[in-house]
Amino acid sequence: MVELGIVKSFSHPGGNITGLSKLTPELAPKRLQLLLQLVPKAKRIAVLWNPAYSEFRADWRELRAAAQVLGVTLAPFEFRRVDDLEPVFDAIARERPDALMMFSDQVAYAYASRVTRLAADRRLPAMFAFRELPDAGGLMSFGPNIGGMWRQAAKQVARILRGEKAGDLPIEQPTRFELVINRKAAGDLGVKIPQSLLLQADAVVD
Repeated sequence: MVELGIVKSFSHPGGNITGLSKLTPELAPKRLQLLLQLVPKAKRIAVLWNPAYSEFRADWRELRAAAQVLGVTLAPFEFRRVDDLEPVFDAIARERPDALMMFSDQVAYAYASRVTRLAADRRLPAMFAFRELPDAGGLMSFGPNIGGMWRQAAKQVARILRGEKAGDLPIEQPTRFELVINRKAAGDLGVKIPQSLLLQADAVVD
C-alpha cells in the first residue's frame, strides 16, 4: 500500500484511510516454501492471479525472488471474474504444471468450493491464501485468519466512532496466521504429507 501510494506509511496512513494489511507480499515466499515441502519434486508452479483485484507488484517481486532461490519456474495465469475460472483452469491443465498457487483474492474466498473443485478435477496440488479453501476441499492454505481480522477491524471502527481520525490510526497487521492442510484432498491427489509438515499445521481437515 505504501509502494502504490495508497498510504503514507503503516504507522500514520494519513488522509481518511486506515485498516488492516493481509501481508500478502511477505507471505508469498512462505507459501511457496510450504507447497514445495508437500510437493518436493515440483519444478514448474502455475500462479493464478486477478489483476482486477490488485496488480500484486510486490507479491510478484517477492515470489519471483523466492522461486529463483528455490530453483522453480513460475507460470502466471490471469483471470478477472468468476466466469473466467473454468477456462483458465483448463489452460493451466494444458500446460501440465506440477502444482498451483493462487494469490489472495475475493473471488477465491467467495467461491471457495468452485475453485477447489476445479483444482481437484485437474489434479493440481494447490496452495491457497485462506483457510476457507481447504475447509471447502482444497489441499492447503497459509495466511491470516480472516475472522480475526474482522474483529480487529471492528475495534478500529469503534475508535473512529469515538472521534479518532482514520488517518491517524496505524494500519494493523494480522495477529494470527494459519497453515491448514486437507488430508483427504492430499489422499485424493496421491500426495503424501510429510510428518514434519503435519507438525507445522495449525489445522488438519479430514
